[in-house]
Amino acid sequence: MQSFFQKNAGFISLFVGIALIVVSVIMVINADVYGETAAIVTERWDNFGDDTPAYGYRLRYEVDGKTYETTTNTSEWMETGTRYGLYYDKNNPAITMDVDSVNNVFIPVGVGILFIIIGVLFILKRFRPELLPGWIKFEQ
Repeated sequence: MQSFFQKNAGFISLFVGIALIVVSVIMVINADVYGETAAIVTERWDNFGDDTPAYGYRLRYEVDGKTYETTTNTSEWMETGTRYGLYYDKNNPAITMDVDSVNNVFIPVGVGILFIIIGVLFILKRFRPELLPGWIKFEQ
């Protein structure tokens, strides 16, 4: 007897893929709320743990003539005085996001597409196996 997951793996995969893409689209739509600026590293400290090098940084940046500070953690080692890219909330410049966080929106889109393809294949296998290409084999 098949479990709920085995019976519905295609639909679950399809749902996860669509959800990843929707979240990514929402992130892109909200991206216009953020402005981009270059912060300066003013302080650095080590945050080593679990054999993974990590560094904490205090960053200073300016928006519309007003100076702000924030902190971030990254595995990238930077000297004091290094420029670091940040996005800031245009409505509240004290709220920031690393440039890499915004640029990584394409990873969930790719993973979402992969989940959708896998979901469609599982759904075809369950309901219309004759539509599957001959080179796709599912174990019984």
